[in-house]
Amino acid sequence: MNKNFKKVLCAISVVTFMSGCASLVPSEKVLSRSDNVSSTPKWASFAEASFVDETNVKFIGTHEMPGDRRVSTGCKIAANKAKGEIASEIEQKLSFVFQHAEEGSELDLEQTKYIGGEASKLVASAIHYDGCYWERVAIPDGVGSYDIRFRSFAKVSIPQKSLQDAIRKASGGKLSAEFSKQITDHWNDLTGTTPEAKE
Repeated sequence: MNKNFKKVLCAISVVTFMSGCASLVPSEKVLSRSDNVSSTPKWASFAEASFVDETNVKFIGTHEMPGDRRVSTGCKIAANKAKGEIASEIEQKLSFVFQHAEEGSELDLEQTKYIGGEASKLVASAIHYDGCYWERVAIPDGVGSYDIRFRSFAKVSIPQKSLQDAIRKASGGKLSAEFSKQITDHWNDLTGTTPEAKE
């Protein structure tokens, strides 16, 4: 048996062994879902905090907690987080658009935070709770051992026009009407998502 053949045989053995070990590692399992749906909705994501759906801007709040807690608690916390996302998302959009537009003056961090906070207060009465999706998940914490967790994803929506008007009003003249309109008109482009992807 020559050296090259031994090396190939050894490599095959190592790969086979590693593949066998990998199959022994438990993977995450969804034990149950809200409304007995068959899969996680596309909008229920930890990665994106907002997206546009027709004429509304949707905000997503998430929360994870131990599996022995009440589902309603997780959904309530997630809904509050969704509302809290409004101010921070407005700040991010303001900063982004300023970097890619020719506006006469620039806003500093404190000004964008102020506008975001004030705008979120102004749209408080226009916020609509769109419901909550949850899933009970078994997360591996060792071979053959799982940690049971509840994940909640709550969705709230605001009419895009209401958000646009709130941003303009909160800016107190710091933004032109045309520029504040850009923030909400192009919200979908800024988040990099499409309404169809969130059905």
